[in-house]
Amino acid sequence: MDKAAGETQGEGSARFGFISLSGAAIVVLISNIIYAIRYQGETNACTNRFMMFRRKRAQKRGERIMLLFINACVRENSRSRRLADHLLARREGPIEEVRLHEIAFPVADESFLERRDRLIEEGRFDDPMFDLARQFAKADEVVIAAPLWDLSFPASLKQYFEQINVTGVTFRYSPEGVPEGLCRAKRLTYVTTAGGNWLPKEFGFGYVEAMARGFYGIGDVKMISAAGLDIDGADVEAILKGAEDAMDQAER
Repeated sequence: MDKAAGETQGEGSARFGFISLSGAAIVVLISNIIYAIRYQGETNACTNRFMMFRRKRAQKRGERIMLLFINACVRENSRSRRLADHLLARREGPIEEVRLHEIAFPVADESFLERRDRLIEEGRFDDPMFDLARQFAKADEVVIAAPLWDLSFPASLKQYFEQINVTGVTFRYSPEGVPEGLCRAKRLTYVTTAGGNWLPKEFGFGYVEAMARGFYGIGDVKMISAAGLDIDGADVEAILKGAEDAMDQAER
């Protein structure tokens, strides 16, 4: 290496790109990565234990634990729906399903917004306009199934969020203007599939995660996915089975 471009590495150091790290720095970096992985695992485990505790307590009190399943799948043999069904089969208690393709969402025009703002200002949250928002706020757990369409999700899911994003029901604003969640759920799982192998988290799931964490106060948000399903020669069954096995492992 030309010393004009960079000095010779000292003992116990390594070079990554243009950054030179000492042995101690490398240890710290690896420790931080391991901690992040472990922390995510511990977070999921804690949420699982909390949900189990809540279910047992509810059973003793005769209360009803509700899982809300938001189904944005359209096709009869939807692969996203298959993965969601596998996840739901591991849950106990009643499941309320919202089939988005069966809902005739109102047009969010000026008259709609004026009526909604008026109802919110008057505190009339029992109006049918807020049925979906109240249902979402009361759910103990949320599962969303939506395929990857055009680097996002079906438009009906965006319409659904427009209906449930109601100040005073699913969230409120702090005096500083920061959203604060009002939802009961502690966990939201987003299930999706893609025909190609490009399934970036910032598209589709990124929006859902931002809404869940930033507005609704749902801390445990994760994605379950299967990709490459439409590539020539793909073993679709093996790919889907792999995703199902990963779900089973994560739930243990």
